[in-house]
Amino acid sequence: MIQIKKYARAAVDCLYPRRCPICHDIVMPKGSLLCTGCRQAVKPIEEPRCKSCGKKLMNEQSEFCLNCTQKTHHFDQGLGIFSYETIMKESILKFKYHGRREYAHYYAWAMVHYQGRQLKLWNPDVILPVPVHKNRRKKRGYNQAEEVGTWLEHYTGIPMRKDAVLRILETAPQKKLDPAERRKNLGKAFKINPLYLCDSRLPWKKVLIVDDIYTTGSTIDNMSKILKKNGVKKVYFMTICGGKGP
Repeated sequence: MIQIKKYARAAVDCLYPRRCPICHDIVMPKGSLLCTGCRQAVKPIEEPRCKSCGKKLMNEQSEFCLNCTQKTHHFDQGLGIFSYETIMKESILKFKYHGRREYAHYYAWAMVHYQGRQLKLWNPDVILPVPVHKNRRKKRGYNQAEEVGTWLEHYTGIPMRKDAVLRILETAPQKKLDPAERRKNLGKAFKINPLYLCDSRLPWKKVLIVDDIYTTGSTIDNMSKILKKNGVKKVYFMTICGGKGP
């Protein structure tokens, strides 16, 4: 089975060559996840970072970003791998809206490569990608968080359940709203899939939410809230990118 998958992947790469998530050209050398020259162009977020959401901190004396000091989160801890700046903004844009779903492979690899130790410390029972509404999925062709989650499952062995949480409302794009509007926008957007409930509770104690970007945390907070209402004890998150916090 492994050999069949390997040959199938090689055939796909020949017909549809992998694109580099940084320069967006065909990856060289062939078979790599990103170009040799691009490896120096993007760096992961390093300390100091917020102890709650993982945002890069400008002040080394701070432990938490301004958002996390002013707001009580429903998640327990989380982090993004890269800063949401010029290079990665372009990468995420092409990943979400221009069909570059192969970028998910590199993003998941980066999560394990840079934060594999943290993943082991969290030790989640399951990976849950942030769901998109069926209309948006139909328009885009895929859920970007699910694409990353699939590769993260491949690298870690942690099972992913793409339909455990459902998005029942088609909300306005978060980037167009201020923080208060974002919270209101998502207030009733999520629902637990009843197929996963046992005695009105989910079977997992620790959950890892996966998404593309963390900014104010409204999406992950609302999803965390409904997970904890249904029996989950600890909710962590990992995103491709995180913003900066003062």
